[in-house]
Amino acid sequence: MKTTIQALLLLSASLTTSLAQTALPARSSYAAKFVCGVSNIPTQNPPSEPAVKRGNYATTVNIHNPNNRDVILEKRISLGAPERYQSTPPTTLIAPTKRLIDTLPSDYTMYVDCAEIVNLLKHNGTVFSGTFIEGYVLIESFYAASFGSPDAEVDVVTVTTTAQLASTAGGGDNGVNSHEVTPVAVRKLAAGTWPN
Repeated sequence: MKTTIQALLLLSASLTTSLAQTALPARSSYAAKFVCGVSNIPTQNPPSEPAVKRGNYATTVNIHNPNNRDVILEKRISLGAPERYQSTPPTTLIAPTKRLIDTLPSDYTMYVDCAEIVNLLKHNGTVFSGTFIEGYVLIESFYAASFGSPDAEVDVVTVTTTAQLASTAGGGDNGVNSHEVTPVAVRKLAAGTWPN
């Protein structure tokens, strides 16, 4: 009886694990950093600092397909969780969103901005609080299975702007005071089974 229960528990665990996995081909992977929203936290105890200085932050992740055929994109959002070593409560990590699939035709460009990042988080049921979020837009690109070698590179560039917060009671910002364009490096991932 004990052996049967152990076998059933192992089977249940393996089924749960297999349901949470996705088989993916060899592909190109990009982790594009984003910062979105308003940070109102002042520096109070130097050298301890908030995650970012007070201001309004926005990121757009541009994705261009330079290939001569359609490319399949899988996108996820991974929110950053502030690490607090030996704190109570301990650091609570936030699971990445589920993979969302798009097709990008040859020489077309799409972008993921802060509004879409929030949309994807809400669509996934990811709970976040406050007026500022940061993390990564995770992008994987490959060809459809019918094209032989599945790996397909795309161009990924982030554009991040910041604005100083207005000092008036009405809020808002004082326009762009920083603008940064950053190409995102490609990483090659092998075919295999990966978490959803």
